[in-house]
Amino acid sequence: DDNYFEGMDRVRNLLVGTPKLLLSAVDTGLEPRFQFLHNEIEFSIEELQTLYEKNPKLLMYSLDENMREKIVFFFILRLRIRPENVRKLLLSFPQVMDYNLENHLKPIADYYVSDVRFSATEFGSIVTRFPRLFSYSLFKIKHVTGFLRFELGLDATQVKR
Repeated sequence: DDNYFEGMDRVRNLLVGTPKLLLSAVDTGLEPRFQFLHNEIEFSIEELQTLYEKNPKLLMYSLDENMREKIVFFFILRLRIRPENVRKLLLSFPQVMDYNLENHLKPIADYYVSDVRFSATEFGSIVTRFPRLFSYSLFKIKHVTGFLRFELGLDATQVKR
């Protein structure tokens, strides 16, 4: 059966890429993470397969200290990104979950909300369209934004565009 062998190829690729998965507890680790993304964030099974293939580390992150903190409290509640857009964001750039919340994601969000004066919703819409923004350092982000603002003479409203 071709589906069986295709499925085994996908499992083999996950394990070759992330051998630590073999150390995962199914009942207390893999299953709760899967249930959270499937039941609470409403990823389909096919979307979860894609997500895990793009970033197998998602199968190993702490549910409460990493996944729930970033997805629910940061993306959904703080940046006001709708759950269906969080799903799109994660499917397009699941590596965003690899960044440290306190030392990387929040400082970038704080910069745009406090210094550039975006609303949380405006910044959330930028992140939804361009989640790779988080792959840049805060220094690089400030440098580019500063150039637009001061060298080109754009005010905050124009920088937002």
